[in-house]
Order: sequence, then structure tokens, then C-alpha cells
Amino acid sequence: MEEFGLTAATWAWLLIPMPVLIVLSLITYYSEKKPSNITVEKERMNHNGY
Repeated sequence: MEEFGLTAATWAWLLIPMPVLIVLSLITYYSEKKPSNITVEKERMNHNGY
């Protein structure tokens, strides 16, 4: 029984946090990849010297 508990805990650690990390990584990747309007506006202001 104790062996099953260890196996279940191991699978829980693999199956719960890993997809969450993958989803968060994808969200971060795509949000960093395409610049937001705020970033574009900041770059425009820096380029114009304001």
C-alpha cells in the first residue's frame, strides 16, 4: 500500500504541475514574441527622443 502511495504521489507531481508549467511557458513565449501596444509606444517615444 505504501508503494502505491509513493507511485500515486509521483504521478501527481508529474501530471499536475508539468502541464501548468508548459501552458504558462507557452503563454509567456507568445506574449513576449508579439509586442504589445505599450511596448510599441515606448519604443516610438524613445526613438523620437521624447
